[in-house]
Amino acid sequence: MSFDKPGFRHPRQAKNKAGYTRSDYEGGISTLCAGCGHDSTTNAIIQACFELGVEPHRVAKHSYRSKYGQQGFALYWYIR
Repeated sequence: MSFDKPGFRHPRQAKNKAGYTRSDYEGGISTLCAGCGHDSTTNAIIQACFELGVEPHRVAKHSYRSKYGQQGFALYWYIR
């Protein structure tokens, strides 16, 4: 199941040195449980990539829930 976020972006939102806004790094709405720390970790990754000027298409984060109910994520980061 996935949910779409509204497409509205503030026209004066700050841009980083690569020309992207922080919103450009955000994906879909999280379907993992609240309070597990997943959203905090995701926001830290988004903020770090925004501040470093990493192009959004060079970063991928995969979140998962195991068959035993454990949650985790893998971060793939490619910088050329």
